[in-house]
Amino acid sequence: DDWYDQLLDTHGTELAIPARLVYNGDTLPADVGVYFRGHSSFFANDSIKKSVGITLDYIDSLQNIDGSKTLNLNCSFRDTTFMHEAIYENLIQKYIPALSVNYVHLYLNDLDFGLYTNVQQLDKIYLKDWFITNDGSLWRAERTDGATDADPGGANGTGFSTLNYLGMDTSVYKNYYTLKETSISHPWEDIIDVCDPLENMPADVLEDTINKYLDLDRTLWYMAAEILFTDEDSYVHKGGMDYFLYWEPETDRLVPLEYDGN
Repeated sequence: DDWYDQLLDTHGTELAIPARLVYNGDTLPADVGVYFRGHSSFFANDSIKKSVGITLDYIDSLQNIDGSKTLNLNCSFRDTTFMHEAIYENLIQKYIPALSVNYVHLYLNDLDFGLYTNVQQLDKIYLKDWFITNDGSLWRAERTDGATDADPGGANGTGFSTLNYLGMDTSVYKNYYTLKETSISHPWEDIIDVCDPLENMPADVLEDTINKYLDLDRTLWYMAAEILFTDEDSYVHKGGMDYFLYWEPETDRLVPLEYDGN
């Protein structure tokens, strides 16, 4: 009876509420995990309609829908058209790796919560869509202790997650990037290999040098897309708030990845 209060109380934790999921009339064999997600769409949103996350492999590690193990349902807070994120992601897919988006009509305990945008999870399944393999290292650029730096980055930014050179001590970088996936023993050195020349290399040789460690062509297309669409959670805005970095083992270079385009 208190399922909605449970979802409110567990927001921001690692906990999910077990539930039965019915998709297109078919009930999934194993329970899924449900939780409220998001920041602005949760705290600044007075509506009972919150963004919802659904972990399909909550009980059964193999359970999925059309290959996806996670549903990220955004309530389109502050977007009454419900179209901004879908248009943005579908357009930039022509030029850079970007998340797929479709629509879901969501019912929770028979209550009609209406339309949601369903945004692909940025995980190993996503990486396999865009790269030769998914055997590289994946980071999310974010302040890992939850705090923010007023300068640089602004009130909601991390300040130092935009490939800033923070010295040769890899432990310092762990404050500003969360390592999500890796298959190598020393992944953090690949970030420093990019940050060091960006800060310290003379401008006349920077382009040739940095392209050995950073996929420069993909990076410039990524930056153009972020700026053109004024993506507020990005490398450009908020001092590097919510974008991903992928170290591609086949090229030994970092690639920035768009994220949180809602």
